[in-house]
Amino acid sequence: RMQTPFGRMPPTPTPAMASTLTRSVVSYRRTRRLAKPMRAHAALALLLVCCIERARSAPYTEENRQYNMNNQVGVTDARNYAYTDPRRTYFPSPSDWRKHPVYQVVVDRFNDGDPRNNAQADGLVFDWQKNEGPFTGYDVRDLTTRQGGDWRGLAAKLDYIRGLGCRAMWISPVQQNLDNSPMGYLQVDKTLLERRFGNLSDFHYFVGEAHARGMYVVVDIVNNHLSEMLDWVSSGEDDETVKFRMHHGGALSEPSKPNRGAEPQIRPKAKVRKACMQTEGCDPENYQPYVDFHYNNTWYDEGKYPGKTYREAGFAGMPLGIPDINGTGGYWNSSFHHSGEMPESEEGPWNWPLGKLYGTLDDLRTTDDA
Repeated sequence: RMQTPFGRMPPTPTPAMASTLTRSVVSYRRTRRLAKPMRAHAALALLLVCCIERARSAPYTEENRQYNMNNQVGVTDARNYAYTDPRRTYFPSPSDWRKHPVYQVVVDRFNDGDPRNNAQADGLVFDWQKNEGPFTGYDVRDLTTRQGGDWRGLAAKLDYIRGLGCRAMWISPVQQNLDNSPMGYLQVDKTLLERRFGNLSDFHYFVGEAHARGMYVVVDIVNNHLSEMLDWVSSGEDDETVKFRMHHGGALSEPSKPNRGAEPQIRPKAKVRKACMQTEGCDPENYQPYVDFHYNNTWYDEGKYPGKTYREAGFAGMPLGIPDINGTGGYWNSSFHHSGEMPESEEGPWNWPLGKLYGTLDDLRTTDDA
């Protein structure tokens, strides 16, 4: 557990929790949001989560400190990350959430309190040391792009929301995203805040103003995937479409089509490699888009997947007719699943946490017990 500005971190998620998180995102995209119980006073604490214990999160630097939810100088192990401030107090959670109407809001779509942060194009690739990059996508004439909402804008409307009878706010994810991505689900880091929403002081101000009105703040988090900067390296297939597979071709979602090959390798997308080539000091052959999580294409012939799968009712195990998951072979040093696309919903849910969500989102190995 890690100490944070709003309390102690919850324990590292189990495979069952990771499966639930994945299903929650799937349901959200199909407009069937699943409620995720959270501790309200953990509005910032919930963000300092790292689902894979061996992975690192963005280290603290003087250049990113106004956006970094870790202020431990010199600490590189994410399990020791924390945000410490003896001046801050803790806001207790309610004893019964059912007594508190919740107002859910997508931050970007609500109110623009500081137009200065709407678009910040500081480079072609993400620079975690400065929290800079292609943070664009703002255009109020196009509803598919960012509209400029931020935390200062939320703070300015708290009296209106409280006047509706709402005692809590459930806000969209707050971590840094790349171009556009107004919903907040294409995160490039788990500890750096979204610059287009404001900085750490702006977020503290919003939460403090909510607490002053007796309101709670719940932050939506996404642990099972990151942005969309990686792609497949396959032979004889379209790089952007790889059918679900595991190990040497076992544990397929379609038992009638065996031996479709082993898990594919991963590389940065073409547009990411191009941006790297145009950036001084960036090596497209060895570029890792995420400082927190790295892909690794070293194949281990006898590797066995240590995770577990879960059937429709939440029980551990594989559906009838699907070979057992405990085959051999895989990219065991990679932070990402190499299993191809997430299958259609009727083939799940056992393989939902194991594939690339919607064929675009870079899927983390949150189901790995290690």
